[in-house]
Amino acid sequence: MKRKYFALLLAVTVVLGGCSLKKTDSQPDDLPEDTTSEEPQEEPEFLELTDEDFTKVDLNLNISEDPPPVEIHRADLGDLDFGQRMSPCKEPEYRDATIQAFIQPNIDFMNEHDNGMSEEDIESWRNELYARCEMPSYGDTYGYTTDGEKLYCIKNFDDICGEHDTVVFSVDLDTSEIKELCAHEDPVEPDRMGTLYCVRDKLIYISLEPSGEQNQNGWNTYIGRLMAIDTETGQTSELCSGDFEMIYSVSGSKIILNKNDYHGDGDSADYTFSEYDIDTGQLTELYSGTYAIQNEGLDVFFEISGGKLYRFEMDYANNTTTIISDNYKVTVDMCKNVSFRGATKDKIMIVNEEYSTYMTSDRKLYTYDLNTRECLVSSFNGYGRTIEQVGDALLAIPQNSSTYKSPFYYIMPQIGTAFQVEDMSYNTYCNISGDTAFIIEEGDTYTYYEYGRVERDPGSTKLYWFDISEER
Repeated sequence: MKRKYFALLLAVTVVLGGCSLKKTDSQPDDLPEDTTSEEPQEEPEFLELTDEDFTKVDLNLNISEDPPPVEIHRADLGDLDFGQRMSPCKEPEYRDATIQAFIQPNIDFMNEHDNGMSEEDIESWRNELYARCEMPSYGDTYGYTTDGEKLYCIKNFDDICGEHDTVVFSVDLDTSEIKELCAHEDPVEPDRMGTLYCVRDKLIYISLEPSGEQNQNGWNTYIGRLMAIDTETGQTSELCSGDFEMIYSVSGSKIILNKNDYHGDGDSADYTFSEYDIDTGQLTELYSGTYAIQNEGLDVFFEISGGKLYRFEMDYANNTTTIISDNYKVTVDMCKNVSFRGATKDKIMIVNEEYSTYMTSDRKLYTYDLNTRECLVSSFNGYGRTIEQVGDALLAIPQNSSTYKSPFYYIMPQIGTAFQVEDMSYNTYCNISGDTAFIIEEGDTYTYYEYGRVERDPGSTKLYWFDISEER
């Protein structure tokens, strides 16, 4: 499955207005007397570097068919048939209201921003939706996660408004047995389940509940609720609530939560990052600040690796990217054509599209090593567009078609090696959940006809996963 769910939420395309990272530390009132004779440890030096401080070293990525230095597990799950369901909003007593609530905002939008819709087009659309109310749905897959023992899948069976019939399934990785873990079925009340992550023996997600209030822009505001599903019983409980709107990343027992609050003038936004520890039940603010749109065009992106926040300031006017962490600030001479960015405590990795003509680009991977002050430059052509950072390594997922397969790679830039792992089809989904990185290759294909009729062509679903706790 294509990564339709997470690319949108991993990058923040707003602009920074000179605010530094702020970290909140809590200190006990009374500290015990230190009776040890150990020498106090010095704080690491804060580094401020530019591209000129690094020596460029060309390093080819050699493709290796040897196993990568991590154990990659595989499970061929066969045909995963989750069945068909009728959303409760399609029932005769609800379908009129369901269809009207679905099409009216679209009609209003078209009337306001376009030439509107003709009565004939509206009637045709309405008839198609009524016909769809007579047919069950195979459901759309809204995401996967895994704990290494089971695969968990969110399926949405509401093919009209997309919010009244959502089911979480578990799949045993040894037997491929499918079980319905929990479901939201309500003809009126919408589902508010977000992306699932595995933490300990729980599936966690964010549920956004309307607060009944509006912000200064006149937009509805929401209360973030961090929810957990017991992976054995399917029971749902609330872990905490607060001023957050999405799960940004998960590492071990630590869940990083994020919210962006845009100001009324549209020129700035406040951001907060909080951490919830599922073992202690403690919710702590980590970082907060404001980013502002400036005339010269600055964008800000955040990445989290090993529980640490890294801020990327993209200065398009000067074609520079500044990477800021607790320990360093590094400015490099590329920005406009950057397609991937990642960082750790001592390395920065950037993929840049270097166009020789309008239609031809040469992709380069730049790996900045803050210890050696070297910048390793490697050709990155042919490694796909989906990239996940796993510590100092990268997962590269290919772009394929229904008739062509190519492998995914575990890449270690510092040694110039791309480990070729397994051929993949075009229907893939990749994510990191807790200490597990995983890739799903879906086997099913669907053919869509008029009035919502769908035919399913079953295929074999495959899962690849590995532990990254030491990587992070």
